[in-house]
Amino acid sequence: AVVSTQSTGIEGEYAEGCYSSSQFVGWFNGVPEHSDLAPDLSSECAVVIGHGNVALDCARVLVAPLSHLEKTDISDHALEALRTKGVKRVRVFGRRDILQFQGTIKEVRERERER
Repeated sequence: AVVSTQSTGIEGEYAEGCYSSSQFVGWFNGVPEHSDLAPDLSSECAVVIGHGNVALDCARVLVAPLSHLEKTDISDHALEALRTKGVKRVRVFGRRDILQFQGTIKEVRERERER
């Protein structure tokens, strides 16, 4: 699965298996218009393009332990799909460097710790 927070201009960004952040977030939050999204989560590695708060939320959902997600209000269909996921790591790519990252110090530390 590839998740992008906005149009990237990267060739193939609209290919099958690539989703905008609004689609992916809508899917795991149970937004009706995105409930039929069926991301392929069978790959060991997923890619998130963007390094803002929404992008990091997408990455966290993909690698969060099920025991954590079960305590949230994540949609039932997303939780079921994540139960059978193959995703073990997420690569996060941004177009700017860490100095332009828009997030909290805690998120910067989390991002650096994940490297």
